[in-house]
Amino acid sequence: MAKHDAERHAKGFACWTQSRKVENVSIAVMPFFHIYGLTVGINTAIANAITTILIPNPRDMVRVLTAIQKHRATFYPAVPTMVAGLNNFPSVGDYDLTSLRFAACMDPVESPRPRSIGVPMPDTDLKIVDVETGEKEMSLGEIGVPHEKRGETVKAFVVLKEGAQVTEDEIIAFCRENMAAYKIPRSVEFIDVLPKSLVGKVLRRELRESLA
Repeated sequence: MAKHDAERHAKGFACWTQSRKVENVSIAVMPFFHIYGLTVGINTAIANAITTILIPNPRDMVRVLTAIQKHRATFYPAVPTMVAGLNNFPSVGDYDLTSLRFAACMDPVESPRPRSIGVPMPDTDLKIVDVETGEKEMSLGEIGVPHEKRGETVKAFVVLKEGAQVTEDEIIAFCRENMAAYKIPRSVEFIDVLPKSLVGKVLRRELRESLA
């Protein structure tokens, strides 16, 4: 990344989130080798004089919640799985999180969209692709698997909530009603847990290897 790109991202992020200089306290949980972590954890903090609390392990929810409460954090930048993990943490109600101005992925503060990862920042083009090939748009928990006629087709891996019951046919039928044809999985496999990286991204390579 060029220097002017880093500067533009930091300034754009500050504008996008309506950052107020000096008043903000950020909880930096994203790894700095990740472009999101680099932008919000280091560059944006320096560009806007934001006090930053570093937490090496984003899965340590007790430490994250304790830090938000102790330091009266206003800003918790995170990816969707991390926000979900915080919201679903059993004792989240025991912590005072009222200082948070937003805990966002990249939704504009004034017009958040429920169940959405948000929209791209200014001057940014975005699409979701297979992390292995970079060729095909993919959905969370799905991979491309070999197919005799198509070359490749979609297989979905599903983790059911405790007590939930659903069949493969029911999931595929639901997808047919709510998704574009090329996104519909042709097969479904139920597993106990999805393999994920430190920041909560599904490790599709491990899913593929499980089929070998």
